[in-house]
Amino acid sequence: MRLSKARKALYYSVASICAMGVLGGGTASAQMFNGWAYSGGITLVTDYRFRGISQSTNDPAFQGSLSASKNGLTVSVWGSSVEGFADTELDFIVDYGFSYGENSINVGAIYYSYLGADDLGYAEAYATWSRSFDDWTVGLANYISPDFFGMSGVATYSEANASYAFSDAISVTGRYGWQYVEESSVYGVPDYGSWSLGVAYTPNKFTFGVTYEDTDLSDSECGDACDGMVVLSLSFPL
Repeated sequence: MRLSKARKALYYSVASICAMGVLGGGTASAQMFNGWAYSGGITLVTDYRFRGISQSTNDPAFQGSLSASKNGLTVSVWGSSVEGFADTELDFIVDYGFSYGENSINVGAIYYSYLGADDLGYAEAYATWSRSFDDWTVGLANYISPDFFGMSGVATYSEANASYAFSDAISVTGRYGWQYVEESSVYGVPDYGSWSLGVAYTPNKFTFGVTYEDTDLSDSECGDACDGMVVLSLSFPL
């Protein structure tokens, strides 16, 4: 019996997350091994949005991650169910973070792979900066890809973001980003702006989030995948 694309997406995501749990020892918080700190988590979202565009056709998605960190270097795997163009997304991330005075800087690279649609995979390099002022944190980020999603050419994504912590348990976050793609006709939508505003509540080990996501793309340019949407999320550590 053949599985539907949605069921295959869920199957691969669960399998990936279970593998992460085994590798991470099934622990609920970061654990040390040979000087490396390991951590992981799973998230349920009512819609998987990437830079404002739905990757799950406005349906729920199941996501998981595993990270290993040592001396500022972090190696991560992140996975999510997707729908409409592939079975599952798996991202492989290498990040190096350091501080310069009151500034936090991260540089790294991401490879985005799509099970069931190998020709869509691509790589990005990035650099981010952030600084905290009391309960505020502000940041900038820039990503560049030599050949973006679906072989659509050189692409850049630039973002400004900010967050405010009301307490250890409650915070709000906002961002504005601009996506440029050299061959936008291949990518499927023109260059566009996206933004979000969200609230996160972490009473214990789990985090509940409510985020509004939107873009400046019209229905004729993107359909309902880019319409404004309130996204609910529930995250907890492995």
